[in-house]
Amino acid sequence: MRAGSFTPPTSSWLWSALVFAALALPAKVLACPVCSPGRDDATTQAFLSMTIFMTLLPLTMFGVIVYWLVRRVRAAELAAVGPELAPTTEE
Repeated sequence: MRAGSFTPPTSSWLWSALVFAALALPAKVLACPVCSPGRDDATTQAFLSMTIFMTLLPLTMFGVIVYWLVRRVRAAELAAVGPELAPTTEE
C-alpha cells in the first residue's frame, strides 16, 4: 500500500451523510416552531432581547473578573512597596 493512496474509510460515509443532511434539513427547518415565519412582534422582540442579553452576559462577567484581578494586583503591588512609598489620600 502506497502512502499517497490512502483514504480514510469514513470519507464516503461522511459525504453520503452530508448530502443526506443537506437534502433533509430544509423540511426540518420549516417544521421548527422557532424558525417559522409569521410570528408576532412581541415574540420577535423577546428573542432579540434574549440574544443580546446572552451575548453581553459572558462579556460582562469576564470584564468584572479582569477588573477585580487588576485591582487585586495593584493592591498587592502597593502593599509590597510599603507604606512609606505608597500614595497617601491626605492632601
